[in-house]
Amino acid sequence: MEKTLQETKQEKKIRLFNEHDDEVMMLLNRMESLGDAILYVLHKNYQMGNRNIEKNVLKTLVNRAGANKAGIRKIRDAIYILRNQEAGIVSRGGRGGGYRKSTCWADINKCGEDLFHSQAMSLLGTEKAMKAGARKAYGPEQIKMFDSERLTSDEKHFGEACLREGIDFVIYDPAPDAPDLDDVKPILNNPDQSEFKTWD
Repeated sequence: MEKTLQETKQEKKIRLFNEHDDEVMMLLNRMESLGDAILYVLHKNYQMGNRNIEKNVLKTLVNRAGANKAGIRKIRDAIYILRNQEAGIVSRGGRGGGYRKSTCWADINKCGEDLFHSQAMSLLGTEKAMKAGARKAYGPEQIKMFDSERLTSDEKHFGEACLREGIDFVIYDPAPDAPDLDDVKPILNNPDQSEFKTWD
């Protein structure tokens, strides 16, 4: 994280943590939050070799460091928040897995591939299954039209065709970089096409 003139205390903690600067311990010693306790434990672990800390061991260490009886779920939620604040905390599942500080790009990329990408694909699969169930229960999703009075006759015809083909939905009034209507019409001629990309 780049240092800024308006850096907050939390931003400074994260920056020093990511830079492996031991000055961070002076800030974390005050233990103002569960996040501080997590950063404190992970930085101490980095100083001692940076091995993966299993979740139950992390729970014990975080509570010893000053957290108030924090459970695994609460600690995971705090780690989620810290990651979104740019803290380099990586994790790995399975035997020998756990949490530790990242030390290089390879750590970040490996964590992304093993954890975040698989979770994202799993969630997309769940969404797809739910939509398949919704189609069976409710039929094709209705077109969402914005400012329908402005639609040309060609656009209205295209929308009706989308409904007939079972395409999920089309958002009219697309972003400026969306393709022209003529560019996407051929999608209707492909019987294998069941979904249609939307533009917000």
